[in-house]
Amino acid sequence: MLITAGLSLKSSQGFLSELFVAIGGGALGTCFGITFGSVSDASILQRIREMLEFSLEKTLSAPEQNLDEYRKVWHHYLMTKINNKFVWRYRQFDFARLSVPGKIVATLAVPDSQGKTHTYNIEGFLIGTRLIFVQLPAGGYEPPVIHLYPQAGEYFRSIHVGLATLQSWDGDHLTIPVVMCKDPLVFPGHSGQYPREGTLPDSIAIELDKLWLREAKNAGLIPITGTGLQSSTPIPRSKP
Repeated sequence: MLITAGLSLKSSQGFLSELFVAIGGGALGTCFGITFGSVSDASILQRIREMLEFSLEKTLSAPEQNLDEYRKVWHHYLMTKINNKFVWRYRQFDFARLSVPGKIVATLAVPDSQGKTHTYNIEGFLIGTRLIFVQLPAGGYEPPVIHLYPQAGEYFRSIHVGLATLQSWDGDHLTIPVVMCKDPLVFPGHSGQYPREGTLPDSIAIELDKLWLREAKNAGLIPITGTGLQSSTPIPRSKP
């Protein structure tokens, strides 16, 4: 409109004509720049997205619809060795807080017996029915913890058992039982007291021994040497 007005005034008002044409031309150029810039940016963003999706397809990523089942808080039980004694520890993995394409992620803060807090980043990869966790320390030189749940992709199960390999805070390299559940486990005689994150009492540890042995047999897991889980006999908690 400014350009049209400027052209119509060209014969009678030379100054206003030039002013209107200049302002109108500048506005028109800006509009074209914004329009083409938007198209260009959209194209670049699309190319970046395609590149990321292509790269993820070549790694351990899983379709998003398969990961929806895991994007929640999971209750996790892990056997380890503290002060030369095998114990079970409980903690929560919150995979609902962060959403990353192709995998599930969480952070975990674990206080040790000396009051120091260890922070870990957890990445979960679903490959078929296998679920793998890689638990990396946020700092220091502690080796990563690797978890494997061979039947976690069977969504009808509310309890998943597996194995983890780690280095304990005592410095021992262990391959140990782990249990992951949609809901916290209920233990006889401890109603309302647990879950409470940290080391569990021996009475609960014995129940977890039995649960893991029962479910591990169904999952085809081989009993683990060195932990006392070679049979249905619970681990003697008074000694390693």
